[in-house]
Amino acid sequence: MKKTIYQIFVYVTLTMFVFSLAGFIYEMSVAEMNVWSILCLVLTILGLVGFVLNQILYRQFKERDASLYEQVECPHCHEMNSKKDIFCKKCGKNLY
Repeated sequence: MKKTIYQIFVYVTLTMFVFSLAGFIYEMSVAEMNVWSILCLVLTILGLVGFVLNQILYRQFKERDASLYEQVECPHCHEMNSKKDIFCKKCGKNLY
């Protein structure tokens, strides 16, 4: 996940959370539970859940993307291999 997409999702979910929470508080102060207050409550919960899911997914993709670029050089043939590899993909010798 790119950082700009992540930031857009953060701003959208936080904005949705804040405005729907404000709407819920306003509706509860004006009247008892009605359709608008229930809608605001549902949007508040969805905004919070969306924000948390966004954080989790961004961290998962960030770690996965970083591990793809970690490489180690073979001491025998100097070929670049993934850090997770045990043997060189070119010469087949032990990397460590």
